[in-house]
Amino acid sequence: MDSGEMVVRAVVDRVAAREGVDPVSLDPPLHAAIDTDALSTLFGSQETDGETVVQFTYQGYRITVGGPESIRVSDPIQEPDTAL
Repeated sequence: MDSGEMVVRAVVDRVAAREGVDPVSLDPPLHAAIDTDALSTLFGSQETDGETVVQFTYQGYRITVGGPESIRVSDPIQEPDTAL
């Protein structure tokens, strides 16, 4: 498994762990939120210089990816309540 595939797998595993579910049971799958082939290619084709960062939202979490060893899963920023 190359580092790009490791990134995709790690994102799925970390989100599943936060949800307390098996990774294969996540619905929708990761590719519904981001092009997993592009993510894999970006982090698998070369060593990242530490400046390449991808952020996206998946399963209600903000995902920040800087490489196979740099993946953060955090709660997304909540939109402010604008009701009067």
